[in-house]
Amino acid sequence: MSMGPWNAKAFFERYAYAIEQELTSTPGVAPTWAPGHPQEWGQEKAAVRLGQDSHSTPALSPDDRLLAVGVGEDVHIYEVATQELVQVLKGHSGTVEAVQFSGATYDHGYLLASDSQAPIPDDILGGTTSAAILWHLDRHGKPLSPIVEEAGTGGVPADANLRFEGGELGRYGSSPFSPDGKTLVFLRGNQTTQYDEEEGRSRDAASLPSVTLWSLEGRAARQQLRGHTDAIQWIAASPDSSRVASAAWDGTARIWDAATGALLRVLGPWNEDGANPHGGQLWAGAWSPDGSHLAVARGDPTARAYVCEIATGRTASSVDFGVQARSLAWSPDGRTVACGGGGATLVLWDPYTGREQMRWCLAFGHDVRMGRISSVRAVRFLNARGRGAKIIFQVNCGTVHVYDLETNEKYQFAKRAEDMPDSFPRAEPACSTRLVVVPGSEGVLRLWDL
Repeated sequence: MSMGPWNAKAFFERYAYAIEQELTSTPGVAPTWAPGHPQEWGQEKAAVRLGQDSHSTPALSPDDRLLAVGVGEDVHIYEVATQELVQVLKGHSGTVEAVQFSGATYDHGYLLASDSQAPIPDDILGGTTSAAILWHLDRHGKPLSPIVEEAGTGGVPADANLRFEGGELGRYGSSPFSPDGKTLVFLRGNQTTQYDEEEGRSRDAASLPSVTLWSLEGRAARQQLRGHTDAIQWIAASPDSSRVASAAWDGTARIWDAATGALLRVLGPWNEDGANPHGGQLWAGAWSPDGSHLAVARGDPTARAYVCEIATGRTASSVDFGVQARSLAWSPDGRTVACGGGGATLVLWDPYTGREQMRWCLAFGHDVRMGRISSVRAVRFLNARGRGAKIIFQVNCGTVHVYDLETNEKYQFAKRAEDMPDSFPRAEPACSTRLVVVPGSEGVLRLWDL
């Protein structure tokens, strides 16, 4: 049955936010509100006004002192305590799409990675060119050097900011820095089309999407990881930094030795239902805390999340999601994998048995389109000593939910009806164990304590 032509205004006028099923860590007992909740936009403790809309997900420094976000072709650095703009980083020639801090500790201050996309002049197919920049910042968020140098040119000062032409950061929960803070992980040649229109033939293997491992100590490319035949969506180093995993639209996930670049394992493609001869596109991934397993999420048309044992390649468990399984997280204790997807649904399950533990979803009744367009994203676990274990996620209309799985309490930072735009915001929230930053489509970052 046809759902009729798409009308964004009519859709958002009908959009109703009603929770059908909530998370609860105590079976049969509904969660209770944390003190002071629920809260709505406008009740935040502080706000950063960017002056224009931003598609960039913000990033918090590991000590929560600084907040970075892409604004146009620049990266803005704010002081969290005062919301003061302390620095504008210039060096990109296109719109900044992503920013991320390294979680490691450095003597000088912080490392920040950003990337941008710019349209190719006179490209009738709408092509873009990308660039990634590595920034060395002091404790106040100011660059140690005002110069942005092209990487690999030689004779570059140790504190110079490095530009990687054609570089791109991963998406969907990717991390551009290894946990030990010694390697920058980014993509090159990451176009989805594998056919060179100008040459009239398939792209050469050397120009297909690849993963670059850049040594932050040696200031040189250590490995170039090749083998994927379509766009790579997710990349991250293992918890011990010894391996790197990637997940791509070619339906496979690959595990690499970070020191040698050797391919250790190819996972997928999965084609158990015969719906897609290539097994479907992979969108996201998550390492188990001990590095023994990898969870990956497959998108349309047959969305499913898988947990695989790396040593054997065996699929330990899987969960059918229907549509848009694109956000994954693994709990710090290793006992739970969470996957967010279409139909505004979040599923938590035992990664080793496949048993569903909890489910959260919105109610859309018979409105098929509303269910398909609404999704859960930005799923993460938060765990700090003495502060409980929490899971945070966002529904793509903008509302953010947090559940404390130890106390069975819930937090909500809700978008009011009057805040509903005519499109969902592209940027996702940034969070730490103490703070959540929620971007809006009107150029405002809202800060709340957790």
